[in-house]
Amino acid sequence: MKKIISTLLLFAAPVFLLAQTISLAGSVRDQHGIPVVHAFILDQQQRNATFTDSLGNFSLKVEPTSQLNINCNGYQDDSLQVGGKNHLEIVLRQNPVSISGGEKLKNKDLDILQEAFKTNSSQYMEGHLNGIGAMVFTEIRETVGSRFLFNQWVPGFVIKKDGSLVQMKEVTFNYDKMAGDLYLAVTNASVMMADKATIKSFSLFSPKGQLMTFELVSQVSKDLYLQVISAGSKYKIYKLFITKFVPSNFKTDGIVSSGNTYDEYTDEYAYFIYNLSTNTLAVLNTRKKDIKAAFAAEGSKLTDYMTAHNDKIDENYIRGLADAMNQ
Repeated sequence: MKKIISTLLLFAAPVFLLAQTISLAGSVRDQHGIPVVHAFILDQQQRNATFTDSLGNFSLKVEPTSQLNINCNGYQDDSLQVGGKNHLEIVLRQNPVSISGGEKLKNKDLDILQEAFKTNSSQYMEGHLNGIGAMVFTEIRETVGSRFLFNQWVPGFVIKKDGSLVQMKEVTFNYDKMAGDLYLAVTNASVMMADKATIKSFSLFSPKGQLMTFELVSQVSKDLYLQVISAGSKYKIYKLFITKFVPSNFKTDGIVSSGNTYDEYTDEYAYFIYNLSTNTLAVLNTRKKDIKAAFAAEGSKLTDYMTAHNDKIDENYIRGLADAMNQ
């Protein structure tokens, strides 16, 4: 599928990560006090962003003097100053146009999107991505697992290589774990594929309320994006999804049977550690001796953490360890 260079620049300011930040928590509700789900909150100064969860709650690192931009499909956009506060209660007013007939993408915005991303609905529906509906991902035949990260479209945003942030409340996303392609579904329009040549990272808000950020790390793969498990001033931990398709292989001679009657997508994972001090990227195995070697520079800090957390070394352990070593 041919890709068109993205020209969508909704927020043109670059990403700055060095300013002092505070932890902001809060909620977004409508004028009737009902939680607003998947409201997008952007810190204009820091260029940090997140979405509200199923209860309308959010948390975000912001500058004390930042302006927040808030939008959600079906509601009027709003903005307000943080004012040094650690907690904000935000109210969005419902958009009557959206309530009555469904909010439509403006023609000029749709034109920009169509210039930015390749639209090819027929190939998308009939080609190697069989089984995707307008808003729900399904399989044509009995299948376990999926090549997609989610079984539905989810809200998200993209950081382009020039540092600009791309987000539209009418656009939702999903990620193809096998091909490494990011897809966008546009309200009342079509399905498009993002151009990897223009994307630095993208963040998707999962149905479970987790903001998952992905980056293209060419030293690991030129096609597949890696999830950022932990990021700080010293270390960054990446997770690579290795998804394989296993076709049904059921066999029987009338007496003995073997194999499965269904197709299956299987997921395996590989972890990588990037050391910002030495500018090196390495495989991070989930064995205790490899963990110790990867964080050897932390000395007693590492020893104390591993003594206090004698748990199974899994993704949660790695995330917690990296977060602690980054402090």
